[in-house]
Amino acid sequence: MSKRNEQGYSILDTMMAGLILVVVLIPLVNLQPKIVNLTASAEKYNTAIFLAQGKIEEMKAMPYDRLSGELPRGENRFPFNGYENYIYTLKIDDEQYGLKTITVTVFYQEAGAERNISLIAERHR
Repeated sequence: MSKRNEQGYSILDTMMAGLILVVVLIPLVNLQPKIVNLTASAEKYNTAIFLAQGKIEEMKAMPYDRLSGELPRGENRFPFNGYENYIYTLKIDDEQYGLKTITVTVFYQEAGAERNISLIAERHR
């Protein structure tokens, strides 16, 4: 059997390992707020799409002849029930070839700016 001289790590080895660890962890810590902001942004975007799709489905479920002037539409903005930070406009283009085009635009605030998402569907007679 041979005897080995085991002295362990020197203070310089420990300091270098600590320095490498700090250099690697600082950018990761700085990414965390950006990740939180991106997650919040994605949540708002997905909610807007969900609300627009729901309004499109509501319009598609109506009788074809009711998709006319009696619905709230145009440049007026209307709130969603239960979603006070989201409003929408509804545009229904007149019949062409037996189709009416329904456009729902949802508006919401993100990072101090107004954002919007529009979905378009066609309804046949």
